[in-house]
Amino acid sequence: MRRSTDRILTTHAGNLPRPADLREMWSKKTSAAEDEAALQARLRSAVGEIVLAQKKTGVDIPNDGEFGRPMRAASDRGAWGNYYIVSLKYN
Repeated sequence: MRRSTDRILTTHAGNLPRPADLREMWSKKTSAAEDEAALQARLRSAVGEIVLAQKKTGVDIPNDGEFGRPMRAASDRGAWGNYYIVSLKYN
């Protein structure tokens, strides 16, 4: 765990927008082993890119932006919609 006595360290929670090519790869059925291997390789490189982007913007504790969750859209709004509906139901 990283700690600081000089300032509050920054991070974030939740998903970050995925690259268009990664979304496209997620949306296709991966029937062949080479398709799955290509998807996993692109996923690893996309995570590396998003971690580097976070570091460049000053995020102290970067993360994978939930890139491992397959989705066809740039970001996942479905989870927030479900949260909102459940909140209304029980509040």
